[in-house]
Amino acid sequence: MAKTSNTILPKITPSSQIDVIITCYKYGHLLARAIDSVLAQTNKNINIIVIDDASPDNTELIAKRYSQVIYIKNSANLGCVNSMERGLKISTAPLVSLLDADDALEPDFAKTLLEALINNPTAAFAYSQIQYQGDKTHIYKSSPFSPFKLTHAGNYIGKTCLIRRAAFDLVGGFHKNMGQGQEDWDLWLSFIERRLFGVFVSRPLFRYTIHEASRNAEVTATVQSRKQNINLIRKNHPGLYNWRFWIIHPFYMLYWIITQKFQPS
Repeated sequence: MAKTSNTILPKITPSSQIDVIITCYKYGHLLARAIDSVLAQTNKNINIIVIDDASPDNTELIAKRYSQVIYIKNSANLGCVNSMERGLKISTAPLVSLLDADDALEPDFAKTLLEALINNPTAAFAYSQIQYQGDKTHIYKSSPFSPFKLTHAGNYIGKTCLIRRAAFDLVGGFHKNMGQGQEDWDLWLSFIERRLFGVFVSRPLFRYTIHEASRNAEVTATVQSRKQNINLIRKNHPGLYNWRFWIIHPFYMLYWIITQKFQPS
């Protein structure tokens, strides 16, 4: 199936430092909400790094209002993936969280997910359910980490998790061809290839904004764009999308269709 790793992840403690990397492009009007949500964390061992992806709006003005923020501005628009990578190069903490400027954290996000990682010392990252805001306001109910489900059904884990930096470095970071979106799904598949897993907290600790201008809205807007991204992901992970996948996948999809049909409305 996948590559194996005998790497022992470094120990973390309740006082371990966390770097929250906020990427921003044309979201200056929402940036303060994201920064304020990090400053409101009950865990105070947090640094904030804002990567301004050459945004033409008031992003710089908003970021520089906060003395607690490390502000970096790209000289040209590099895209979300490259901007996150730039933030990670600056980051020195053993734990990182990636936050888009239009999203926000619940106050106990860091504390709760850090506790989950401490209680699961072999887990590479901790994640939660997601509270939608904006055009939708319901809770997106994620589920426990399943390599099989992530490979066959698609992504159900938000990018904004608490990730051990050592695990991120072990898989080599993001694939550069995922700039159009769904880089989080691609990253979890890279973790699966190295037999790294996530631990699930069944509470909404992260607020994800649904709106027409988001990158994910563009990726999922048409059948063609969705198919193009899925093909990229499968190309990135040939060890997962091999002949075994193509034998099992039709049966999984049949199971999924049947279970969806008989779910209570």
